[in-house]
Amino acid sequence: MPHHSAKNAPGQSNGGLSSAQDNLAGLRGWYLMPVVLVALWIYAIYRLGTLWEIYEDYRFGWFVPLLCLALFWERWKCRPTPDTPHPSAGIFLLFYGCGLTLFAGALFLDVLPDWRFAGWIFGPSVVSLTLISIYFWGGRKGVWHLAFPILFFLVAIPWPLRLEGPLIFELSHLNASLSAGLANLLGTPCMRQGTLIETGGGMVGVEDACSGIRSLQSTVMVALFLGEMFRYHWLRRLALLFGGMTLALACNSVRTTYLVCTCDQHGNAAVNLHHDEAGLTILVATLAGLLLLTWLLRPRRPASTEKNRSADHSVAPVEKHYPTSSPMPRSVMAALLGLVVCLALGELGMELWFRSTEKAALATTPWIFQLPTQNLAFQERAIPDRTREMLKYDEGQNAEWQDAAGHRWQIYGLRWLPTGSRYRATEATSQARGHAPEVCLRNAGMILQTNLGTKVLDHDGIQIQFTTERFLDHGQGFHVLASYWEPRATAYEARPQGVPSTSLGLQQALQGIKNHDRGRCEKRVIKIGVWGMETDEMAQAALEDCLLHTLAKPTPGKT
Repeated sequence: MPHHSAKNAPGQSNGGLSSAQDNLAGLRGWYLMPVVLVALWIYAIYRLGTLWEIYEDYRFGWFVPLLCLALFWERWKCRPTPDTPHPSAGIFLLFYGCGLTLFAGALFLDVLPDWRFAGWIFGPSVVSLTLISIYFWGGRKGVWHLAFPILFFLVAIPWPLRLEGPLIFELSHLNASLSAGLANLLGTPCMRQGTLIETGGGMVGVEDACSGIRSLQSTVMVALFLGEMFRYHWLRRLALLFGGMTLALACNSVRTTYLVCTCDQHGNAAVNLHHDEAGLTILVATLAGLLLLTWLLRPRRPASTEKNRSADHSVAPVEKHYPTSSPMPRSVMAALLGLVVCLALGELGMELWFRSTEKAALATTPWIFQLPTQNLAFQERAIPDRTREMLKYDEGQNAEWQDAAGHRWQIYGLRWLPTGSRYRATEATSQARGHAPEVCLRNAGMILQTNLGTKVLDHDGIQIQFTTERFLDHGQGFHVLASYWEPRATAYEARPQGVPSTSLGLQQALQGIKNHDRGRCEKRVIKIGVWGMETDEMAQAALEDCLLHTLAKPTPGKT
């Protein structure tokens, strides 16, 4: 009997070791899944980062993936025993379809980095691919348990303009109405005109940034996060969400009321001084109020129940379940590896498609910006720091002078160098193409009277596009020529115009793809202004002549 027992012991030991080795061998195939998903999410952050950089209201998007990871880890620690999935052909077709949609979204974001609709093509594709991968591992039970941390990522994608625009409009008017009424109750006489509030010290405008949309978006994100982190019941989550939104709007109305009272007592200069300070204070107050609301909504459990729950956990600890002891099916492995290969090939294809044209543009003959130093009273001036920060150019010059007829002139020459960075290219394209003169001139008190048209000038092999406009500057005529240059002739093709919409964005994206244009080439802008010209024809001829004299071929060895 003892001999029999001794004989069986090694057999039992070998059997246990063999079983452990089988489990480890089975798990090895599943190690591929987290590697693929981590790579997918890094790629998602890289692509969506341009939207977060362009739209300041969504800068919090950089932190959302970390919050998703924290929520996922909390869910993962209490994961249930996974189902045994039986992926059908339809599931694999859905997986491949999401992969194609992901590539389309990445391509559109490469061409139009500020297109929100492209973000809503790309982001949900990342979420869907992640959920399908979790289904491959743990079936429906695994997807249901881990879905919220994955879906939470969608709060980082900028809301569609069709939703955000009307919401900002309504919030702005609501904020102005509440603030004006509250200020009058506090003894500050004021009158509301749309989104403007008039006081004895000046006007306070409730603009887009002051509408409350920023605090509302941030509150929605934090409320969803806290409700999930503390695993509240869905009724408590809804109470936390709507309570937080109400708190955000109320705090923003208090902020605007404070600025109205400040304007009435100290004027608009004081409003500009305290604007950002008040915004930060209200943001902190909103988050503090949201934390307090979270605490008030916490479930009430008797102390004895808590002790019993702790005792139960100490006696019967939660068993850790591993995904499966069977190896990853070859079909699943092929799908995951195929996703990685397709993304790599897609990125390589986009680089080859656009980079060839970008390299050809770099090889074109450059030109230099030449200031008209021969004119009377010529004086080069420094560009204000605020303008430099706003336009984010690489090189810039500014000068003023007077011609022989006594007309006063001013000129700006700005240059954005070619870049391989998507974020830098997005900034350069937005400022060089989108910053129209009427924006700054209107803020300076000038009135746009007429647009004299757009032309493309060909001078000594240099093609440059310019638009001439006439403004009224305190009763005096002021003509402005705004020119734009890129080293590609297709840059001057008429871009599809119209009310922002999905179809318009698609047309612009397809034009960019056809022209191999994703905005990474060099860009130059020259803006020339002259006061007091008698007629539009005289002003246009003088401005064009001045533009020609600023374009000069570089001497050998210089660019």
